[in-house]
Amino acid sequence: MRNLLIYSDQLKFYVANNLKLDPQESRTNNIWKKKCQFSRINSLTNHDYLILLLEDLSLQLLTKLSLEPEHGVILKKYKCYVYQQCLTNNFIVQQVYYCLKKSHKYIAHLNMLDHFMTLDINTWIKKINNNPLFKTQIIRWLKKGLIEEYCYQIKSYDCYPFKTTKNSFIATFLINLLFLEFESSIFCYLNATKQHLTIFRDEYSLLLLSSSKSTLFATCAHIQNFANSFNAKQYNKIDYYITYSQKSFDFLGYNFRSLETSGQKVVIKPSKQSIKLFNQKNREIIQQFKSGSISILIRKLKTNIIHWGLYYARFNRIKDFQKIDNLILSQLRAVVLRRHPSKSKSWIKSKYFPHKKRYYFFGKYYISSWVFTDAHLSSREFLPKLEWLKINSNHN
Repeated sequence: MRNLLIYSDQLKFYVANNLKLDPQESRTNNIWKKKCQFSRINSLTNHDYLILLLEDLSLQLLTKLSLEPEHGVILKKYKCYVYQQCLTNNFIVQQVYYCLKKSHKYIAHLNMLDHFMTLDINTWIKKINNNPLFKTQIIRWLKKGLIEEYCYQIKSYDCYPFKTTKNSFIATFLINLLFLEFESSIFCYLNATKQHLTIFRDEYSLLLLSSSKSTLFATCAHIQNFANSFNAKQYNKIDYYITYSQKSFDFLGYNFRSLETSGQKVVIKPSKQSIKLFNQKNREIIQQFKSGSISILIRKLKTNIIHWGLYYARFNRIKDFQKIDNLILSQLRAVVLRRHPSKSKSWIKSKYFPHKKRYYFFGKYYISSWVFTDAHLSSREFLPKLEWLKINSNHN
């Protein structure tokens, strides 16, 4: 089906008609008008809002799946490590590690978000050579502020660095196509000037690695000039900084730093921003459920801990995870002390933090004296430690 969609215009018309991509704009207007109204009053629990949101996201996803096979062939031509479904963040982090492992590098990090928000509609759709109904529908979304909504969500402080945005499928697809133009231009420039660098990227930024600082400055200047060639609502300078690998830098929620040793060593750990957001989320969960059932509090915290911990498990340093475990433990101790003001600390310790108990977690047994436990349940619900989430790796 995917291969047929690349070549068959008849199938494209069939898909577009079944998606009800009719020439009338009233349906899209109705969805986005009500969506904006509900967003202003923050009625996330309103059923009408949720139905409209799911309807719009479903239409975006199906449109993207119809367009993706044709443009996926182009995506595979480039050798840079791009943000795609086939490449996980951990794989890209691993490639950055191997690149830094060979030698010290200069690093340029370019944030493209502000530039995306200034581009006009024609810039976004010029690569969509497809059924006119698809192009018309995408123009409608762009007019309603699809790209702006996507960029504002990315900028949100309370969004984890490793989380992808869930509000738009078409925005990520269009940004992928636009990044292809930038990457193609960079490769042509490097071939013409006989320079070399390695390119990585995530959803919205570029990471350039080179042994030459002058190469990075020249490439960043070329990227700015190329960006100025696009039709934009206003001139916007691309935000970037250049540093050295021996000084730390952040990418994909990780912090990288090369060390001066007899052999090349690279330290990878969660970034300060990611740790801050994680601790903030745990604090919010504890404040919300501190007066309720202990088992519910444990389940909520466990979900957040496992989700965050598995992302960083491959490249973690045990002492970083232990610091976070100690912070969570101190917050939980404060909660149970307030719940039982008349009880002694030894009673609280034996009830909620049993001495040298055995816990089964992710296929292994652990013995610990400081694990938060709900003693009321026969199954003994417990909160696992981050340091238990280990994946065999020699990176650190």
